[in-house]
Amino acid sequence: MTRPDALPRPLVLSAVSSATTWLALTAWRGFVTYPWHFLLPAAGLAVVLALTSGLLATRLPSWVVGVVEVLVAALAVSWVASGRVVPLTGRSVADAVGAGLGAARSHPAPIGPHVASVTPLLFVGAALFLVLGQWLAVRLHRPPLAGLALLAIFAVPSGITDRAPTLLSFVGAAVGFLVLLAVETHDERDRWGGREATGVRSTVRAAVPIGVGAVLVALLVALVVPVPDPGLLDLSGPGPTDITIHKPIVDMRHRLSQGSDVPLVDIRTTEPDPSYLRIAVLNRFTGTEWSSGDRTISADHRADGDVPLSPGLSPDVPRTAYPMEVHALRAFDSTWLPTAYPVSQIDASGDWRYDPATMDFMAAGGGSTAGLSYSMTAERLDLGDGGTWFQDAPAGAAPAEDLDVPSTVPRLVHALARRLTKGAHDDFERARLLQDFFRVSGGFRYSLTRAPGGPVGQSMVQFLEPGPDGRIGYCEQFASAMALMARSVGIPARVAVGFLEPQRTGPDTWEYTSHDLHAWPELYFEGAGWVRFEPTPAQRTGEAPAYSALPSGHGPARHGHHHRTAPRRHQAKHPSSRPSPRHQSSPPARAHQSRPIATSPAPHRAAGGPGGVVRWLATVVAALVLLALAVVAPSTIRRRRRTTRLGGGPEDLWTEILATAADLGIACPPGRSPREVAAVLADSLDDTGRAALGDVVDAVEQVRYGSEQRAVAVAARTDLAGRAEVVVVALTAGATPRQRRAARLLPRSVLRP
Repeated sequence: MTRPDALPRPLVLSAVSSATTWLALTAWRGFVTYPWHFLLPAAGLAVVLALTSGLLATRLPSWVVGVVEVLVAALAVSWVASGRVVPLTGRSVADAVGAGLGAARSHPAPIGPHVASVTPLLFVGAALFLVLGQWLAVRLHRPPLAGLALLAIFAVPSGITDRAPTLLSFVGAAVGFLVLLAVETHDERDRWGGREATGVRSTVRAAVPIGVGAVLVALLVALVVPVPDPGLLDLSGPGPTDITIHKPIVDMRHRLSQGSDVPLVDIRTTEPDPSYLRIAVLNRFTGTEWSSGDRTISADHRADGDVPLSPGLSPDVPRTAYPMEVHALRAFDSTWLPTAYPVSQIDASGDWRYDPATMDFMAAGGGSTAGLSYSMTAERLDLGDGGTWFQDAPAGAAPAEDLDVPSTVPRLVHALARRLTKGAHDDFERARLLQDFFRVSGGFRYSLTRAPGGPVGQSMVQFLEPGPDGRIGYCEQFASAMALMARSVGIPARVAVGFLEPQRTGPDTWEYTSHDLHAWPELYFEGAGWVRFEPTPAQRTGEAPAYSALPSGHGPARHGHHHRTAPRRHQAKHPSSRPSPRHQSSPPARAHQSRPIATSPAPHRAAGGPGGVVRWLATVVAALVLLALAVVAPSTIRRRRRTTRLGGGPEDLWTEILATAADLGIACPPGRSPREVAAVLADSLDDTGRAALGDVVDAVEQVRYGSEQRAVAVAARTDLAGRAEVVVVALTAGATPRQRRAARLLPRSVLRP
């Protein structure tokens, strides 16, 4: 059985350092929707760095190994950023990293695939910390400083993302750090030896309980102290079935970019055609993104009974009440409560409160929808199609924020809104003209993967101007553009986020999934209140609300009203005959074609998939093998030649002595006799070495100039191989450290026959 002392310490330290740093880097998973795009190549780099130290640490000076590690990391960064191990120029790498930096500055976490990839940027940081860990823990033998580097890794996401490190990330990094301390302390004990070892062992006995205790205390604090995200104790980390809605517009975009369709909310209702469930209202536009703005909600506004009439809605509007029983599955974690709009009654356990200005419902005190069941009464309004209830909003009827258009909004938005609504008689006609532009006359198409990237504020011009493939966007862009255009012509507007339309799962039962997440604009009219419009094309949403469609023959849309006749998505087939998807052995195909085009996007071209990683690893490993061969081969050849020569006759022994001198950089006069050369070598030898050298020279002279019998007699009288070895050892001992390193790394005699 192999003893621990027999293990190669550089390999152990390097492997533990790489594994520990990589586990800590998993704390960055909240930056992006696809964290494995940078974590997988980072794992490959960690393995390669560990192998680099294991192969080269015993043969090269520590600083040389460190330089090789930096070179390997640089090649890996080049591969991930540009797709080439050695790019023709550094511009492609710099451009990729710069684009990722720009995306990180302008987008909230997690960053999805619809913008410039931040994988190169994250991988640069990962490579930096992996190499830094190797230098601190292995090259400089300073594990405590490596612990500070780990702390820096965990500190980076603080304040940027609300997803805390997983248990595996935190405990794995902590255990790895303790192992680094233990291995380094073990080395110190071996170096000190004797009585000092007792003190080292005592230090280990004291340090290990302290370290383990610190980890346990940190875990207990995480359990006791309130934190916004319990992800620290999530063993599995984020998965395809974890749906989080804390930042509505960001989390909706995140989920739509995922390929998996996850059941989230079940409802039971007698309503024959249930549709939109609203999660949150976003009434503040910063010029880049939409947010819910400032909310102050009284404790009196609880979701435990009747609720007041929605702002601006006339009590005379015809309506039909439908009771609904709602159950949010455990996969759906939201601090916003999905509700119909408007509702007249709601009863949800816990501290859920509504905002009277928006009539959306939020959790107070850290509540969540996961596993929550509640009831409500949905009021389905009959607003007709003639605009009876749609009066222009009087001054002050809606908050001023709902009319605000930041100065950073492109001029195109204002100009296009004025042109489209020119000649309209009232706000209701203007709103319908704007919706018709997006659904019919503007030539827009829905696509999540082909839509312009970037925040809606930055991609607005690209979205509104026709491109080679026409105008393409997804629901957030349609909702944002219409809301801002409505504001620019004086109509109060905001954006809502929620669920589109459900699938029937049985008699009076329906199911909303992650692919039903959607965004739409709400516009304010006196009498109708806040009313939903639907600018997203029928490809995604089916028909628009009856009240919002332009009358036949009106304006530029008179030749195309496919949005008025498009079937509702769940009516495309016969859902009543379908069992619940959760009780089927495999998920059935959706019964409509208007699901979001949200297949998993193509991975980053350099390292986004297993094939790319394999090619990257193969290239780097091949380069390392060639480098190792270039370093190891000369010294291997030199050792074999020395073994062969020391087993030969006097001439072989003399050749070995001359080769050793050449390796050490000791200049011997060419074409001279052995005795003349020995006189030069004597200056580099001690007395023992000189005496041994004299014996070897005598034997060589007898072979060259004397009789064969005399040479045999000299060799028999003296252990000539042993004497030659004494000379070799003495020459090496008399050389400087630099000469010895040069002789070991690149022996000059190998280059000579």
